[in-house]
Amino acid sequence: MRLKEKIKAALPEPVLEQYREKRQCLEYERRKSLPAERIPVELGKWFQEATGEQLDLENPQTFNQKIQWLKLYGPLEEMGRLADKCLVREFVAERIGEEYLVPLLGVWDDPADIDFDKLPQSFALKATHGCGWNIIVPDKSQIDPGGGRLGSFGAGPTRTTPSGRRASRCSTTTASRGRSRSSI
Repeated sequence: MRLKEKIKAALPEPVLEQYREKRQCLEYERRKSLPAERIPVELGKWFQEATGEQLDLENPQTFNQKIQWLKLYGPLEEMGRLADKCLVREFVAERIGEEYLVPLLGVWDDPADIDFDKLPQSFALKATHGCGWNIIVPDKSQIDPGGGRLGSFGAGPTRTTPSGRRASRCSTTTASRGRSRSSI
């Protein structure tokens, strides 16, 4: 067994998780401070490491290569607006109309501000800044808003961006048959 594997086996999971998060933050900060001319080279190294493929920015062929090209040369000022679940609503309303939008039950900057008594019996909480942060609540009488995963939604070390900022906002819609859908 290699030394790295022995260390991993000896450390408790919470310590390993803290180490992984810290390492991720340090790597993010290193990449963020790269000079502009080094970014394509470093992105190519990271891409090769992550996918095993060579990154072709001159003639991207795969979906992943095209995403990397967009990171470097795409309309980045628009991407933030399109990635945020609340801000993208304005874009959709402008482009195709408000009738295609899921009505919101609320948007909060701090999960502690959510008044669960005003929410319907079933709903979904969604962070606006990413995916995998959704909490589907089929029956709110079965939850404790002050504890567990729901109580920590958007807070704590696992609810921060790589630069250490808290997750932006959370929004709520109702849930039905395991799929998120709207109602007022």
